[in-house]
Amino acid sequence: MNKKLISKLIMLYDDIYTERPYRLKMVCFIVYKGKILSWGVNSDKTSTAQHYWRTKTKGTENYIYDKRHAEVDAINKLPHDFKDFKKAELLIVSKKKDGNFRLAKPCPICQTMLATYNFKAIYYTTYENKIRKEFKC
Repeated sequence: MNKKLISKLIMLYDDIYTERPYRLKMVCFIVYKGKILSWGVNSDKTSTAQHYWRTKTKGTENYIYDKRHAEVDAINKLPHDFKDFKKAELLIVSKKKDGNFRLAKPCPICQTMLATYNFKAIYYTTYENKIRKEFKC
């Protein structure tokens, strides 16, 4: 994912959240061959997919909330026939009210899910106002 595409996705993040006033504003974009294939947002609604991945993650037995995370939402919105995850990239963006980035590293539950799908690379915002790239979570 190049810097120009990342900048475009961050601008799209701003557009998404002018219309969606959630408490913690996080968006996950799935990009395939330079195009947005899917995007998802976090929600206060519970999710059966979030619950499923929590049960597959060690150390989350006492985690009682299954509120939908942006990564789960983005994957659920993918076309059902999409299988080429090794060529897809993920960008997770979160900002504070002042416009600076917030840490958007996937939680252990989402890390378990993303490792299963084996994405090419995962990018996320950091408190240092940067984008960090990881090949595997």
